[in-house]
Amino acid sequence: MPHPSDIEDILNTFDDYGTTITAVVVDLLCDPTHGNHPIVHDLVSNVSILLDALACTRAQEGLAVWASNAIKNTYAREVEELTRKTSGFHFNAANATQERLDAFDIGQIASRMETIAPTMWDLLGAVLTADTRSDTQRLSDINMRDEEAGDSEEEYWRDDDADEISATGGDSDDANESESAGIQRREAIYKMSVLGTFFHTCNTPETAIELLSQIGLSISMTTINQVVSSLSAESHNAIRGLGQTLLTSYAYDNFDIELKHYIPTVENPHDTLLHMTSGTTLHLDHNVCTEDLRCSEELWKKSYQAPNDPSGLTRRDRFIKWKFLQDLVTHGPTFFHKFRGDLENPESVDQIPLTKSRQVPLRALDVNQSTKDGNIKALTEFFKQGGVGDPHDLTEGSSESSDIGDHVMACADAIWRIFIQPSQSRDDPTSLMEHVTQIRPKETGKIGSKPGFRRMHQVIQHVGIVSRLDAWQTMVEKSNARWTNLDEFAGSEPDWNQLEDMAAKLAREYVVNENFSSLVFKPPGAQDVQFENALLIQKYFLLYEEITGCGKHKYTSKMIKFLHDLHFLYPEGLSGLPAYRRAIRMNILCNPTGKPHHFRAVDWWVEHNNLYTKRIYGGKSSNHTKTRILNESMLIEVYKKI
Repeated sequence: MPHPSDIEDILNTFDDYGTTITAVVVDLLCDPTHGNHPIVHDLVSNVSILLDALACTRAQEGLAVWASNAIKNTYAREVEELTRKTSGFHFNAANATQERLDAFDIGQIASRMETIAPTMWDLLGAVLTADTRSDTQRLSDINMRDEEAGDSEEEYWRDDDADEISATGGDSDDANESESAGIQRREAIYKMSVLGTFFHTCNTPETAIELLSQIGLSISMTTINQVVSSLSAESHNAIRGLGQTLLTSYAYDNFDIELKHYIPTVENPHDTLLHMTSGTTLHLDHNVCTEDLRCSEELWKKSYQAPNDPSGLTRRDRFIKWKFLQDLVTHGPTFFHKFRGDLENPESVDQIPLTKSRQVPLRALDVNQSTKDGNIKALTEFFKQGGVGDPHDLTEGSSESSDIGDHVMACADAIWRIFIQPSQSRDDPTSLMEHVTQIRPKETGKIGSKPGFRRMHQVIQHVGIVSRLDAWQTMVEKSNARWTNLDEFAGSEPDWNQLEDMAAKLAREYVVNENFSSLVFKPPGAQDVQFENALLIQKYFLLYEEITGCGKHKYTSKMIKFLHDLHFLYPEGLSGLPAYRRAIRMNILCNPTGKPHHFRAVDWWVEHNNLYTKRIYGGKSSNHTKTRILNESMLIEVYKKI
């Protein structure tokens, strides 16, 4: 700091030259010839110190006015940038697409706003964090939501359309609209659009949506209908695009909806139950090409031969061996748990590679698919949606198909009909019903009369595990008289090779095999009927584990026909490889998540779509109409992502 006497000398010098400090400073800063002078650098580097000093004098009021005007100009410039089309915040409901809705991400919007308008963003942050206690709670809530939500969605949509919608449903800007109103409308438009579509997917009453649109929290029902129409048109194009690749499988199923508010007519006086058909298209993955599907001239020419195994065990025997080992290392004594790492996955046959399946839901049909004519009409309409074929070329014929999900349910029903439903099947003390009384003593009445699939599925799995562990114990006792149970066997610390040898023996001796008839035709006094029944039950349990079709005649006949066609009728590809068979095998299951052990039957996916079509996005009360269900059935995948 200069000495006071020096300051007096400097001030006198200004008087001698007839100028002022202000004039000198302004000239230094405004004249480019002085831009590199050390004094200019000093002024620029210490401008905050200079302003702080001015704020402590009578210049405080004038300084505040200047700062206010400067910041207003900055805010106006940044707001103008935000309202430009290039900012990416414009939205046109009439041209809404699934891609734009999928790309909605508040985090990306905030980041872009901070980049375009950093000064306004700082002001907003300062206002929101003025209350430190509220700010702390807000951060805590955000962290909690982040932990629950996981990965965010992709960036917010980029709209290239010129038109934009207003808070009341789509009017263009008025020429005399004030600048502040235009700013508020443009900044809120994307939120209102997404919120309005979200309210629609949640079956919010139309009157409530109209109220929300009037107070500026949603777009109107008219605009929402434009969004739905635009998304439906895009979905229709996606269906046709996928269908015309000719690498598409079509899956469909019937579903019933009761509209209790349905008004009877002369033609339908009491028909409140609607019979409809839903469908979806699945892309054929795993390198399937159209050449693989050119097979009509090759039918009935080739047959399938299963490979032989040098161990003497058939493919099914090897699966049974694996199942015995899995039960032991998973549910047996603790000692055997260490072998879980040695147990590999069961032997695969034409294993389906791990790929996330893709579907494009079809528009539901007002068709009763339970009849032959209904099947033909459903296929005709679905192929038409896919843009494939000439509907007039379809001829009559059976169009029923086979699905693994149906066969699993049929298997469970078959086991119930064989081993539980007949009253005489419960007399044996080793019967399946006797086991049920041990593991589910309070549900014997329900299981004996009408168990349902889920309950019967659990009975088969749990009783099967216990019975196979019991077979292990019997095998152990026969191997060494000192071992009376699996815990004592575990105390001998057997190695993995020993367990594999015993499991192979269990697969051959404790499950029905080709030598079973020799047991059945023994003299009456030499027979062990209970042991024979135990072998039969184990056979059916393991067949169920292997997901093999049996049970109801309809499903059994379809499965037999499907397996016959797959192994003997469908030909190999033009290249000599079993391309057509492979195309079917690789796509007989779907994987909606793309994760290991998450494969599902195609029928499961269709039923899942039916749930969303009927219950989630089908409307409520007066909105629950056939028209809405049909029109929006193809948008369920879009709505899930909002």
